[in-house]
Amino acid sequence: MDENKKIFESMPVPKALATLAIPTIISQLITMIYNLADTYFIG
Repeated sequence: MDENKKIFESMPVPKALATLAIPTIISQLITMIYNLADTYFIG
């Protein structure tokens, strides 16, 4: 929590949002690829 607070206090807003959004986007892409592969092999 303290790390995220420090990010938003010291960085410009667009850069802070990108810093926090990139890991979320990557994890969602991995989940999507897993779901597509699962659907392909089960279907």
